[in-house]
Amino acid sequence: MRNNELDLETAIDYLAGRDITIQKIVDKMGIDRNKFNSWRRSTKPGRKAALHDELKKMFPELENVSPPTEDGHRASLGEKYTQLLEKNIEELKRERDDLKKQNEELLQEILRNIRRSDPTAT
Repeated sequence: MRNNELDLETAIDYLAGRDITIQKIVDKMGIDRNKFNSWRRSTKPGRKAALHDELKKMFPELENVSPPTEDGHRASLGEKYTQLLEKNIEELKRERDDLKKQNEELLQEILRNIRRSDPTAT
């Protein structure tokens, strides 16, 4: 059940980092702040798991939150996909530029061959 504790705190930290305060959380969940804090600090893993599940229902973006990295940074799944997409875009741009260069070279070669075979062609 330790994972639920970590996941719950990770979720709360993630929301706090997006200016979603505990007060905003309890307001959205429709529960009393004292009850929220009691469940958050409960020694009963079921309560923490229930609170975490409720948080995920109220804030679906939490499904994409990853645990913190060694430097304490948390990247959402969306951020990871964005980084991967940016890398792939750069690779595709390089490929495109290479293909453009190859196409230009082929076009020039075709024009040279046409000129050789037909000296009147431009």
